[in-house]
Amino acid sequence: MENQSEIGLTATEMSGLWAQYINDTASICVNTHFLEKTKDSEVRPIVELALSVAKHNIAFLEDFFKKENFPVPNGFTDKDVVPDAPKLFSDTFVVMYLRQMSMLAMAASSGAIALGTREMSSHFIKPS
Repeated sequence: MENQSEIGLTATEMSGLWAQYINDTASICVNTHFLEKTKDSEVRPIVELALSVAKHNIAFLEDFFKKENFPVPNGFTDKDVVPDAPKLFSDTFVVMYLRQMSMLAMAASSGAIALGTREMSSHFIKPS
């Protein structure tokens, strides 16, 4: 088989990577707000982990896009957040939200991995 680094991205891979990028930039915005407002000492580490994973994914994706000469999508940024917004959700809601988002992310990642032609799943598992 050809060297995988010489194979261009397929449309399926492109859409999966862009979706991951958009989802992780949104996650950074949401979880940054959650982290600033969460008071529960048992919830904070969960939010910190979710934020760390999203930041790790973004760093990997931006590096990957550059290596592939592929445009980096316009994701969500600090400009999409109102930093002094009041606390919007209870800490219990935050945990349940992160649980649901984790399940959706696992399903989306499984689909993207199954449809991709390159091996890259290990880069999206844990933060550095």
